[in-house]
Amino acid sequence: MILLPTNRDVSSIVTSLFQPFKNHLRILHDDEDDMIRLYLQGAIEAIEAASGNDIALTSYKVEYVGVEGIEYSHEATKWYCGKWDIKNVKIVNVYGTDVTNEFTIDNAHGIIYPKPYGYEITFDVGYSDAADMSANLVTLIFRYGAHLYENREAVRIGEPKLVPDWVNYALPSVWKPRV
Repeated sequence: MILLPTNRDVSSIVTSLFQPFKNHLRILHDDEDDMIRLYLQGAIEAIEAASGNDIALTSYKVEYVGVEGIEYSHEATKWYCGKWDIKNVKIVNVYGTDVTNEFTIDNAHGIIYPKPYGYEITFDVGYSDAADMSANLVTLIFRYGAHLYENREAVRIGEPKLVPDWVNYALPSVWKPRV
């Protein structure tokens, strides 16, 4: 399987979360708006990296490549891309014809029936707007963003942590693992 991100939009999610995040920080002035946007984006990217999932809307292109001489059964194929909700799935054959309706697609679990070897699949994951996100995920982003804001000058020698421990404990409440 070859998985290639073709489009990623972090700006729309940052824009929709910016004012609520600023309110969360209880900041009334505009002097640090650019820095606050960076902390918010940094929190989103750190949580994506820690969870292996896309929060910001991302489009992917996948090609399942079969091996010559090996016959594949028509069992389910899992999309091993560890994403949130998968949307806008399109399957195209080698001639460029849309054959999506010939497959059974389980977006909730990232599974296609039968195995789509030799086909090109495109799909979107992540969120374009904060309104689509769970309250737990927004809270997690705000808490980590506030941590970045409050500890922007902190240096801790001997403690190389990408995210605080509580972020790792909170991730299972918002992550939908693939089965």
